[in-house]
Amino acid sequence: MRRIKDKMMLVILSTTSLLLIALTIIIAFYIFFTEQDNILNRNLLTARSYASQIEAFINKYNSITQTLAHSQKVLEAHSRKEVLNFLKQIANEDTSILGSWVIYEPNAFDNSDQNYANTIGHDKTGRFLPYWNRIKGNLVLEPVIDVETSDFYTVPRKTKEIFIPTPFVYEGVLMMSFCHPIIQNNIFKGVAGLDISIETVKKLLEGFDEKKIYKSNYAILVSNNGMIVSASNHLFNDLILNKKTLTQIAGEHKFPEYETIAKEILQKKEGFINTKDIFTKENIVTFYSPIKTGNMSLIVSISKTDLLASTLKAIYILTMIGIVCLIIIGIILYNLINTIIDPLNKLTDTVIQFGKQDFAQRSRIVTNDEFGELAKNFNYMANSIEEYSNEMEKKVNERTVELNQSLEEVTKLKFQQDGDYFLTSILLVPFYKKIAYTEKVKIDFLIEQKKTFEFKGKKLSIGGDLCSTEKIILNDKSYIVFINADAMGKSLQGAGGALILGSVFGNIISRNKTKVEFQNLSPEKWLKNTFIELHTTFETFDGSMLVSVTLGLLEEETGALFYINAEHPFTILYRDGCASFLETSVVLRKLGTQMLEGKIKINVFRMRKNDIILIGSDGKDDLVISHGEEGKRVINEDEKLILRVAEKSLGDIKLIKENLKNHGELMDDLSLLRIEYLGDNSIEDSFMEKTVVINRKEAIKFLEESEINNYFKFKRLTKLYIKEKDYEKAYFNIKILTESYPSETEILHIASFCAMKLNKISESIEFIERCLLREPMNERYLNLYSKLKVKRGNKIFR
Repeated sequence: MRRIKDKMMLVILSTTSLLLIALTIIIAFYIFFTEQDNILNRNLLTARSYASQIEAFINKYNSITQTLAHSQKVLEAHSRKEVLNFLKQIANEDTSILGSWVIYEPNAFDNSDQNYANTIGHDKTGRFLPYWNRIKGNLVLEPVIDVETSDFYTVPRKTKEIFIPTPFVYEGVLMMSFCHPIIQNNIFKGVAGLDISIETVKKLLEGFDEKKIYKSNYAILVSNNGMIVSASNHLFNDLILNKKTLTQIAGEHKFPEYETIAKEILQKKEGFINTKDIFTKENIVTFYSPIKTGNMSLIVSISKTDLLASTLKAIYILTMIGIVCLIIIGIILYNLINTIIDPLNKLTDTVIQFGKQDFAQRSRIVTNDEFGELAKNFNYMANSIEEYSNEMEKKVNERTVELNQSLEEVTKLKFQQDGDYFLTSILLVPFYKKIAYTEKVKIDFLIEQKKTFEFKGKKLSIGGDLCSTEKIILNDKSYIVFINADAMGKSLQGAGGALILGSVFGNIISRNKTKVEFQNLSPEKWLKNTFIELHTTFETFDGSMLVSVTLGLLEEETGALFYINAEHPFTILYRDGCASFLETSVVLRKLGTQMLEGKIKINVFRMRKNDIILIGSDGKDDLVISHGEEGKRVINEDEKLILRVAEKSLGDIKLIKENLKNHGELMDDLSLLRIEYLGDNSIEDSFMEKTVVINRKEAIKFLEESEINNYFKFKRLTKLYIKEKDYEKAYFNIKILTESYPSETEILHIASFCAMKLNKISESIEFIERCLLREPMNERYLNLYSKLKVKRGNKIFR
């Protein structure tokens, strides 16, 4: 048997060794010829990545400059002092900024240059040329010099476009400038700009040096004209930096490849080229990538020895792996042959031990041959002999099983309950929808359910609070629809209410997105219909399932907020650092309340820029602030506590949650919805409100000929047209206002009146019904509605 085993080992192992050696050689050659391309591409990506980082750094200051130029349109209406303070503030806020400046055309700022001759920040003519800079250390104010002969001013004036000149030396400092034209009504007024030192950009190159992949790595920054601006290698001293170009270096060292690189950089191309290091004369590969914003490029150099080191190392490792694999295969092969020869020896040993009264011995041979059959019959015999000795032990085990059964049943019931919780929590997840950002609206919400449980190693929570936001279209206008709700009941009951509410609400949103007839509704009617549908659903539960809710719409373009509060905590407005409630009383009862009290009332509010609306469940108010005698809980009763917390937290819902916990322990589910309006919808006053005219017709003519188009013009024109009984023009003007200022209820009332005068009864009804949904008890609206009922033949139903 030994000879058979030796022959098998010799034949199989020698054949396997030859195949493995051949495969290793093939793979090694493949790695050597293909990995070079991969390494080159990876290093080109590295150069591109660092170029992108520098470009992002430059874009930061380009954006600040753009903001500075845009701000001049606002500051121009103020004093020169305010502009000086604003420029100083920009330079103070970021020490990386070398200087901030504006240059105005003569008399372009306030037509008062003669009053500022030879004053600080002006030239001898009084021209406004302020330049806050720290070129010599401390921040000082000086006038910009050589304006009419410098590219940083003449180029933006000519092109009326952003201009970033090639880095240049100004008063001994190598710097970059960002120059943005100040354009007003398509007229060039001047240039606003920022200066940063190239030394600031060099810090990014130092970061590259700290994280470089290869020891020979270094990076240099080159302007588009080939001038070496900065480098991470200290060998690039002051005799080279900002003194020599790549073309000059190519001629001095007779490396023509550097001239090729200079040409590629000028064309804003990227790539790599084989050349020699100008200091060590070692063979290197140079990678270059453009920095588009700053008119520069980044060059990364790597020694060819370093570049191929990883490839050679990989081949070495592959060879070692082949040797190790060969050893392992030999060991496995040896063991495999032993498994064929050794079963008989093992069975013999088992029989010997059993003969010594070790009745636990069993043969573990499982094969489909004679050895397997022999082992099976031996085990049958051994089982019969051992059965008697094990009978007593079996009875003991049966009793143990009975005792453990009760514990298993209890555990099973608990597992089933947690499983129900888990399933419900999973079903609720799709309804927590959030639109984080739109162009003019920022939305965030958080939900912290009180009931927690553990299922299959996962810690989860469940409760009745629900937050959801979606985007819908009504009458071709974009609205953000939001809902914050608190279903009454604990654990599964509350979660069941939230699940039903989320399902019905989701169906309503889907229907709006797919069916045109549901998109041709006013926001007031859409809210009314949605509320009624939700209430009707919960009314079928005969008062056993109630939900407090705030449901609303926010028109993105105008910031008009429409919402219904059904016995939900008051809505909070956070404006200019102060928090206040929008509502003063509860009008509607909870969803599902039998014989629902109160008329449906649509609350309307016009949000300003940077206004924040906060809506939350009563979990934010129900705090255990202390424990009294005998451990009795003391509950918060201060309804204005949340306002103080919102102000302290600056309207941030995460900070609100943490600060609430500082006041006491949450005793209920907590949900908070935050809506921030970013659009600019301010209603600017007009000189027309204060203009005195002789008669009505003169006023109409004056307003019609005015080029100013704002809220006050159209409102005043409408009233004058009505007095002149020119209802066609009045209706045309007022409809413009209903589109631009939908939160103004009085505008809707005037539109309804004009439509009635023009016998446009359906449109008039639509406007007055929107008014009544906002103010159900307003007598003027009710009187106009009664007149329309008569005209329609008393067939109007609200």
